[in-house]
Amino acid sequence: MLEVERTISGALSWGSNLLREGCIESPRINAELLLRRVLKINQAEVYLYPDRVLTQSQFSSYKSLIYRRAGGEPTQYILGSREFWSLDLRITPEVLIPRRETELLVEETLKIFKDERNPSLRFMEVGTGSGALAIALAKELKGCFIFAEDISWRAILIARENARKHGVLGNIRFWAGDLFSPLRERKCRFDLILSNPPYIPSSTIETLHREIAEFEPRIALDGGSDGLEFFRRMTKGVRALLKEGGWLMLELGEGQAEAVADMIRNTGFFSPPCIIKDHSGTGRVIRARNEGRRHN
Repeated sequence: MLEVERTISGALSWGSNLLREGCIESPRINAELLLRRVLKINQAEVYLYPDRVLTQSQFSSYKSLIYRRAGGEPTQYILGSREFWSLDLRITPEVLIPRRETELLVEETLKIFKDERNPSLRFMEVGTGSGALAIALAKELKGCFIFAEDISWRAILIARENARKHGVLGNIRFWAGDLFSPLRERKCRFDLILSNPPYIPSSTIETLHREIAEFEPRIALDGGSDGLEFFRRMTKGVRALLKEGGWLMLELGEGQAEAVADMIRNTGFFSPPCIIKDHSGTGRVIRARNEGRRHN
């Protein structure tokens, strides 16, 4: 490879073309992010110094990252980070990559509790993964304490690291366990229980983009035969852990809103569920309040 081709502009052109041939979405953006990581530069420097020449070592490192991305590995795993709610989080293949639509859970929680002056607010997050939701809420609601659970110990270690990085480890108690099992022997009651659960039907996981199907943890994706298994388990046991007046809030998969709303209604204890749509018009979040009495 000629020296001139190892300039920033040349490297970007080569990397973008390779990713485009690999059918990677936004090839230029991906190539730029990977190059910036290797060179430890910001976006402005990419455009200010297009003729800067990469060393052989730098270019070799860059090629290695490009080939990984061309093979389908998500950029977030390659970089080891993802921004969520303006927070930079460490991300590894042990945890699901946080999505922008999941920020709806934060937005809806803040609508309910932002003006709450109660310093004893207690939340529970089921399936915390990287800790994105719990950390965002702990940053926004200074008085709350959050119990964050995940079935994966490896995920818990990542979440604890992220919480420590953002100064909220003292506001979050991390637990490893399945659903409500970590609290089975405790008399805990929460103002809010929320979750971004696994909701992809088992049979459709292999049909998803390879970035998801081949690289993200299946346990965080697989919602059973119809994608609704977690919601069935959640609605059966959640009320015992909610205070009267406490809230249940869940992220949903496409087309699942009415089925989950029926599950909540059928418990007889919740207010009529409210479904919140994301920017694409999909019913993405559902919330309902424990009214403390059974309806006939």
